[in-house]
Amino acid sequence: GGLPCSFCHEGRYPFEHAHALGVYRGFLRDAILFAKRPGGGPLAYKIGQILGDAFAAQLAEHGYSLLTAAPVHWRRRLRRGFNGAELIIRGLQTRLPVPASGGLLVHRRPTRKQAMLSSSQRGRNVKGAFRLRPGHDLAGQQILLVDDVMTTGETAGELSRVLRRAGAERVDLLVVARGLPPADRKDVGT
Repeated sequence: GGLPCSFCHEGRYPFEHAHALGVYRGFLRDAILFAKRPGGGPLAYKIGQILGDAFAAQLAEHGYSLLTAAPVHWRRRLRRGFNGAELIIRGLQTRLPVPASGGLLVHRRPTRKQAMLSSSQRGRNVKGAFRLRPGHDLAGQQILLVDDVMTTGETAGELSRVLRRAGAERVDLLVVARGLPPADRKDVGT
């Protein structure tokens, strides 16, 4: 909340609101990176509880009907042993009683790591990379999409488009940290 973001002000996202615990730096950055490593699952779960403690009242006001996680490609999941965003949701559910569907979205083709790409390359990298798992009816759903970090919002935007095309009425985003676009970093002292 309150972080400057030129992309948000431009209204370029298909999700309505984005909530972040903080900026992707320092201790928060270190915790996220550790939670992504093999053995980091318990930390990802605890991060979900912390998110719930920080945002439960605010999120409850929106009346979400479903929580879902940003998916990871099966190869990356195999290396890690888990999807950190799904574990974050499990921790979050201890504070926010909303049903979750961790396998709702599928990362259907390998993509390059977004952190290694320029802003202009990120959108092309994830375009068409996700799909909805068959058999899910999202008509009228109020969905909270959970991920660890959002920088340019290209991944969250593409996932939100998939959910909206499947009938979701609203998609909001909850992330642990917000990596600010380069133009906005000077405003927060990074």
